[in-house]
Amino acid sequence: AEGTPTAGTSSMLVAELEFLPGKQLQPPHRHVNEEFQYVISGSGTWHLNGADIPLQQGDLMYAKPGDLHGIANTGAEPLRFFVVKWISQGAP
Repeated sequence: AEGTPTAGTSSMLVAELEFLPGKQLQPPHRHVNEEFQYVISGSGTWHLNGADIPLQQGDLMYAKPGDLHGIANTGAEPLRFFVVKWISQGAP
């Protein structure tokens, strides 16, 4: 659950998400979290620091703190992905 501290983090989020074709989870954004996103099924586009990168099943994406990033379903099927993001203790 978001906001749950661990020995090395001040918060952590772990979730599986799905959204429909033509949708995005949110516009490209920045935060202090480190984040991994693993594509379970579907295809789309990952936005990272001004670049649009195609993504498909099996891809793993990483955003470091401060990266401008976002994910959009530009495919024809629902896009499902697994996300893990956290803030390390002591991060600004």
